[in-house]
Amino acid sequence: MSNPDELLVALSAAVEAERSNQMVLTVVLGGTVITGRLAPEAVWRERVAEVLKDSDRLGPFADVFAGGSREDRPGRGEAPTHLHFHLARIV
Repeated sequence: MSNPDELLVALSAAVEAERSNQMVLTVVLGGTVITGRLAPEAVWRERVAEVLKDSDRLGPFADVFAGGSREDRPGRGEAPTHLHFHLARIV
């Protein structure tokens, strides 16, 4: 989030801590409306890896997403910087 909003950061941190993807959120970004369920980064990465793995053309990229979560990288424990949506829709 280039311009962090305290509420979004708190929501994202709560989702990360609880490992839940039940928080539905709609955001408007530059006139684009995106809606979906917030997901912990690890869950989001796992799902993206599964989808890519099933693709003939994009399969090789699956390992990039399956290669660890935020907890495995430096900066662990810091406030979330991105929103990860599960079943996102652009309205």
